[in-house]
Order: sequence, then C-alpha cells, then structure tokens
Amino acid sequence: MSKPHQLAGDTPQFIGNLTNLQYLNLAGNNFSGSIPKELGNCKRLLSLNLGNNDLSGEIPSELGNLFTLQYLLDLSGNSLSGTIPSNLGKLALMENLNLSHNHLTGRIPSSLTNMKSLNSFDFSYNELTCPIPTGDVSKQATYTGNSACGLLSLAIVIVAILMSFGDIVKATEDFSENYCIGKGGFRTVYKVALPMGQIVAVKRLNMNGFMYLVCNYLERGSSRKVLYGEEGKVELGWATRVSIVQGVAHALAYLHHDCSPPIVHHDVTLNNILLESDFVPRLSDFGTARLWDPNSSNWSAVAGSYGYMAPELALTMRVTNKCDVYGFGVVALEVMMGRHPGELLLLLSSPEISDGPGLLLKDMLDQRLPAPQGQLAEKVVRVVTIALACTRANPEPRPTMRFVAQELSAQIQARLSEPFHTVTIGKLTSLQK
Repeated sequence: MSKPHQLAGDTPQFIGNLTNLQYLNLAGNNFSGSIPKELGNCKRLLSLNLGNNDLSGEIPSELGNLFTLQYLLDLSGNSLSGTIPSNLGKLALMENLNLSHNHLTGRIPSSLTNMKSLNSFDFSYNELTCPIPTGDVSKQATYTGNSACGLLSLAIVIVAILMSFGDIVKATEDFSENYCIGKGGFRTVYKVALPMGQIVAVKRLNMNGFMYLVCNYLERGSSRKVLYGEEGKVELGWATRVSIVQGVAHALAYLHHDCSPPIVHHDVTLNNILLESDFVPRLSDFGTARLWDPNSSNWSAVAGSYGYMAPELALTMRVTNKCDVYGFGVVALEVMMGRHPGELLLLLSSPEISDGPGLLLKDMLDQRLPAPQGQLAEKVVRVVTIALACTRANPEPRPTMRFVAQELSAQIQARLSEPFHTVTIGKLTSLQK
C-alpha cells in the first residue's frame, strides 16, 4: 500500500483483514488514536511504517505476531506511551526498528536481544529507563546517524541489543588499561573486539550506574593524534586540512539547524573529531554532556575542554550554540596552524592588532608544510578568516554554523587582493568587523 497524503482520523481497523498485505506505509499523515491491534493479523507483512503521525496509546503487543516482518517497523514521531511490549522480541527477522520521538517509558525488554537480524535501531527521545539486559546476540546493531554530514554513528549500549554488560567486561578484561584508548572529562574509551570479529569503541561514562556508548572504531583515531604526529606532516596537506574543517562545519550545522530539537555539542575539540582512513572527519560525543549530572561540581566536563571553551562561559556557565561556534573556530585555527591558537587569540584581544602591519598569516600557519599556492591559498585564507570570526570574544556577532558551512563550501569568486605572503592576521580580523 503506497503512502497517501495527509489522511486523518483513526487508523482503519479493517486493514487487519488484508491478510495478504506485504507493505504498509502510512507515514507522514495525520492519523490519530491508537494503533489497531488488528494489524497483528497481517501475517505476511514485510514492512510497516506508521511514523510521523499523531498516534497515541500503547504499542499493541499483537505486533509481535508479525513473524514475517523483516525490512522495517517504524512507529517514530508519534505520541505513543506505555512500555515497549516484550512480544517485539519475537520479530527475529526484523532488520530496522525505529521507536524514537515518542513518550515511551519503562525498561528496554530483555527479549529484544532475540532480534538476531537487527541492523539498526533508534529508541531516542523517549523516557525509557535503561538497565542492561543479559543475553547473547549474533549480530551488532547500530543506531544509524547522519554519516553524510560528518557525524559519528552512536549506539547507547544501555539499550543492550549490541551486547550485555558481561560481554563488555569479558572483552575488556574487566576494563583493563590495556584496552583503554582515550580518556575525557566524563568518559573512558576502550577498544573492544566483538565475538563476530568487528572492532568497536566502547565509551564508559563516569556516572552513577553502568552507562555506555558504542560507536564505530576508526583506526586513525582523533584528529589531534594525527595532527601532532608524523602523519600531520606527511599526509595532512592543505587540501586535506581544508576538507576536515569543512566536514566539521557541516556536522555542527546539522546538529544546530537540522536536528529536532537542536543539539549543542558542548565540547568541540580535536579529540572529539575522529578521522576515517581517507581522513574524512567524524564528529563524536555530540550531546553526551546532557547525560552529565547537572549538579556535578566538575563543570569543565559539562561546559567543555579548557582551551576550547567560549569566554562567556566563565561568567554565565550557560552553554549555547555560540559556544560550539567558538570551539569550532579554535579547532579550525589549530588545524591550520598545527598548534593550539591560544597565544594568537590572546594577542587578538589587543585593540592594536589591526592597526599596524601585524602578524603575517604565512608565519602563523603550520611551518611543517610549504606555503599554499593558487586557489588553495585562497581557501586557506577563507578558513582562517571565518575561524577568526567564530572566535570573537562577544558571542553575538559570531556567525551561525549554517552560515559557516555554506561559506566554506561556496565557490571562491574573487582572487586574493594581494600576494599571499603579505596577508596579515590583522587584515583578516578587520574583514569581519
């Protein structure tokens, strides 16, 4: 059954009489009321999509009788309440499950570990409590994020379809330091080999109870590790650095402007920008600061990392998307300079910086690389100019990440008005006033 357009009213119960129905897509309409339990009679159904309607009430346990359901069960974007029925664990063929953006409560049923074919799941934006069920799984299921925009796909292990707590303990030998690949303000990261051979990164959150995140393991690790290592000199050329900055800008623009509700990253640093084998950036740990206890005295873990925090945080302790913009600016400068720009930002706080000849841009860039030439030089100038605008002390005139992403991706229309070797930092800051 193909999707109608803006149908309203209750979902018709007679659909349960269509016992030969294989595909049902009623997404994006205005259906209200409860999901009819009669749908459980459609024993040949392969895909069921009721997402983005106004459905309410509980998920009928009869949906667990749809043993042939394989490709999709999507109930997201409704007003469903109550608990997740344990009967859904009978859907052994199910590959994609989406129950996000509802009002579901209670525990994640342990029976869901029986969904051996699950490739992706999303239970986000509900009110679920998350103990870790026990039980073995034969296949890893991941939360499918928007990888095209530079975000790293995350899966909350508390949902427990990935592995049980016992599996994690066994794979890391009780969280041995031998498996630790990184530490942050409120998480420790371990490299874990799953029984089926796949390598993942498990992030153990430093909170009460057992809280974990699982994400794809990227062999190159953080961009900080690459930038300050030998790879930074050999493989991180100017074109690659510009591309990394562009990717991070698009990731933050997605979080700020395309997610509902918008997500503030809280901690934009080189440590949280991971690199694929081809140096494509993936922004990790987005929004995890929301999981932190708001009464915690460890305010740096909540607000971000020293050296990347916006100056207004010292006064207000209020994190906004403009704090992310500032952190992005610091990261962009660091990628271009090959070192943290703290000294430069301190100098820029002086009103005299743009009055004289000032600092030459070529002297501030990473000296391990030859100076960029031609159009590449123009792109580097644009990156630094935008980064300087992002690191303004006053948050109000900082650009939005959508504007930043658009500017960095736009075609360069005009050539430099002067030779690259004469461009000063002072002039670039004056261009943004």
